[in-house]
Amino acid sequence: MINQRYDWFIEPQDSHTNNIFSQNIDEENYMEGVICADGQRRNLWRCRINLISYFWRSRNDLEIRFKIFNRELLYGKIRDCTFLFKKRKPKKITPAKS
Repeated sequence: MINQRYDWFIEPQDSHTNNIFSQNIDEENYMEGVICADGQRRNLWRCRINLISYFWRSRNDLEIRFKIFNRELLYGKIRDCTFLFKKRKPKKITPAKS
């Protein structure tokens, strides 16, 4: 199996979140007006997956709102992958009638 590499990005949804990111991520990793796979321009912070995981676990305590993006290898398209971090609700199983 080929080991795939991903670049990870976060998009702040408000100025408070952007301020938190700017305090924790080097400014050289800030990218303005990046065109994503859906054709939208976004302002993104490039960072490591472990930092994104920290922000995701702490989002309620820090009162931050953001979306998560990634791209495959260096030249892949940047796409929204926030859904990967959301927990799925277990399917409700209804007992069979006898």
